[in-house]
Amino acid sequence: GYVAVAENIRRELVAGGVPAERVRTIPSGVDTALFKPTAPEPAVLEALDLPSGTPVVGKIANFSEWKGQTVVLDALARLKSAGTEAVAVFVGRDTDSRELKALAERFGVFRQCRFLGFRDDVHRLIPCFTVSVNAALKGEGISGALRESLAMEVPAVASDAGGNSELIVPGATGRLFKAGSAEDLAKALSETLRDLPAAKDLARAGAEVVRERFSDKTSVRQTMA
Repeated sequence: GYVAVAENIRRELVAGGVPAERVRTIPSGVDTALFKPTAPEPAVLEALDLPSGTPVVGKIANFSEWKGQTVVLDALARLKSAGTEAVAVFVGRDTDSRELKALAERFGVFRQCRFLGFRDDVHRLIPCFTVSVNAALKGEGISGALRESLAMEVPAVASDAGGNSELIVPGATGRLFKAGSAEDLAKALSETLRDLPAAKDLARAGAEVVRERFSDKTSVRQTMA
């Protein structure tokens, strides 16, 4: 038998010739004891040098073309042109690379970005985000960063790539945008930032979904069954 971490992965396996009856979908689990609603730590805010009152867009993913960091930079530049200042925090392997920094320079948003590289303390970083973004172009199962962010009740905006739509349901748990479209992402971010109380309500609903369907305990239970 085979375990797929998302329905879209299961469909790909079946389309590739694996008998459907041999594939079960069991999402990876979130440690909900670690990832839970938490106030930002003053020391972390200070280390990130985040301007008071400025919205923070968090992007947790290793740096690569298909993970969509370029889309985030483009959207950040569009928000800036429209009069909305925001800070982007990039976390993940090679997000502190010269290549990503050069891209930020090219889009004119270098000073608005924080390039953290690989970190093993994302549970301390996520509470600092106003909104958490997954901008993958393709290849996603169900983003771990999205699950963790929602578990901490941080609003989420995600591309419609892969299995993201299995967790992010527009009007229910967050906002989706067209994969690869910086214009769509800028619009989704603008709408989120314009009405943060409503965005927080969606995040709280998302947290309930994560605790029910995507917790580590649920994953273990389904795997054992």
